[in-house]
Amino acid sequence: GGPVRRIEAESAQLFPGAWLLKNVKSWPLISGINAEGNAKTSEELTLPSSLTLDRIRQTIGTPGAVSIYDLPEFIRQLEQAGFSTRRHQVWMQAELARPFFLAAMVLV
Repeated sequence: GGPVRRIEAESAQLFPGAWLLKNVKSWPLISGINAEGNAKTSEELTLPSSLTLDRIRQTIGTPGAVSIYDLPEFIRQLEQAGFSTRRHQVWMQAELARPFFLAAMVLV
């Protein structure tokens, strides 16, 4: 029905079937209790997950979901994260060429 806890970690690694979080602080999000007073810290925490690296790459890969004005920065961030940006670059070039293509079609 909603979130039950908040987790912040210094770092996270995705392994098959789980996230491994390091230097973790967790707050319960249950009404009626003091979240900070009941917060817990730990060196490591393992969270089960069905997420995979390939699935992340596929969901990031929809260039049409990003505004054309935000696309150059988004491409730069993807490159820094080590992801392929080819689809996004092609999408941006196609979107930039679209007005010229439409003008050419009108002239034809």
